[in-house]
Amino acid sequence: MISVDEARRIITGKTSALDPEMVSFEQSLGRALREAVIADTDQPPFDRSAMDGYAIRTDDSSESFKIAAVVQAGDVPTVSLRIGECARIFTGAQIPENSGVVIRQEDTTSDSQTMRVTARLPVTHIRKRGEDMKAGEILITPGKRLSPVDLSVIAGVGHTRVRVGRRPRVFHLSSGNELVSPDRTPGPGQIRDSNSILIRSLVEQAGAEIASELHAGDHPEEMINAIRGFASPYDVLLISGGASVGDFDYTASTLEHLGYDIHFRQVSVRPGKPLIFATNGAQIAFGLPGNPVSHFVTFHLFVRPALETMLGRSPPGPEFRSTHLACDFPEPSNPRETYAPARVLTDGTVEPITWQSSGHLASLVPATCLLRIPANTVPMKKGNPIQVFTV
Repeated sequence: MISVDEARRIITGKTSALDPEMVSFEQSLGRALREAVIADTDQPPFDRSAMDGYAIRTDDSSESFKIAAVVQAGDVPTVSLRIGECARIFTGAQIPENSGVVIRQEDTTSDSQTMRVTARLPVTHIRKRGEDMKAGEILITPGKRLSPVDLSVIAGVGHTRVRVGRRPRVFHLSSGNELVSPDRTPGPGQIRDSNSILIRSLVEQAGAEIASELHAGDHPEEMINAIRGFASPYDVLLISGGASVGDFDYTASTLEHLGYDIHFRQVSVRPGKPLIFATNGAQIAFGLPGNPVSHFVTFHLFVRPALETMLGRSPPGPEFRSTHLACDFPEPSNPRETYAPARVLTDGTVEPITWQSSGHLASLVPATCLLRIPANTVPMKKGNPIQVFTV
């Protein structure tokens, strides 16, 4: 067996970013940016009022002013204010050239001709040119997963099309004679297939797409034919189940028969030890252990970082953070690194969730994170430091 860190290094070393593509900025949400977004102009492009009020000269200490102009947002002011003059101005409007202070509307009294100051605050109420961004400034760096705020910034600098990572196409094959569709009532010895929807959802959540989703029984010929029969291109092959070393575990031999080079077959992790990683040219493949919690853990630890690398995200997840246990955790020592479901409490500490085995799918329902428990760790106490990542 190899360690979790070594497995992740191998996967990262064998996985490359896919060629980027240009898409409209409306279609780029959640995609990984592949070239920097740069400001084309200063923003704001001119000094503008932050309030409804009256613009006056900085050197004018008058208490009563003649209203010499009215400036709305979108107007280009032409007035040059003299001492004792002001311009009625509205939020977002351009400041007259020789003015430097806006008196808030609520700090004045006025009629149609004059304005009188009732209070002066030690602030200008002006947003200065370029205070948000400067022309030529890098606003979003490559590798970032684009958020709604990012798209707003992109629109604000006129980038109607952006270069992003192509979504990896994932071929998922679930194996197992015991599996039946979720819409069927299982017969004796059968269970419903819950892994397929788990994988589909995790793949899409990671920003990739399912190219195909098939099922095969525990027969090597059936598995090989199912994969070979899919004619469309794909970047990642995921095989659920059959990754161990039992008499009916055919994932490794199937991958070898299809021309894949296997780089490891076991990882010192709990749950998820029988994990296979292989490559065939630029294609990568994973053989995932069949139990659903193992699926969940190995996807987040190994498959998701590979997909994010292909997308061009930097750095690929998961991102660990340090926190503390909210209660005692009497988990016995284990020679493998363990990832246990847990939930984050309102104070930021984490509370482990009871789980019995890698088949205990219901334990993941309340989980918001996974605890990282190093190998050979003694039972931990409330307040002990711990690492987690969000799921």
